[in-house]
Amino acid sequence: MTDSRPDIPQCPHVFDHPVTYADRQLVNDAIAYSRSIGDLTGLQIHLARLGPCHAREQYLALLADAEEAAHADNITRDHHTGT
Repeated sequence: MTDSRPDIPQCPHVFDHPVTYADRQLVNDAIAYSRSIGDLTGLQIHLARLGPCHAREQYLALLADAEEAAHADNITRDHHTGT
């Protein structure tokens, strides 16, 4: 989609699935637009893009790992500072 950072998994499907939260918002906006102009084909395509994708699952796992690491760092820092 829009972010080509190497640490963000890329969807390999023909109708690429949004991986990040920002990309997902773009698809939601496209769905709203398709509905507002009565574009049923566009609506179907954008709805299909919201289906499951292993790239999004990998991205969410990376986020969870990063949150867990940050939490562990905070615990370690608090332990060392005595707070």
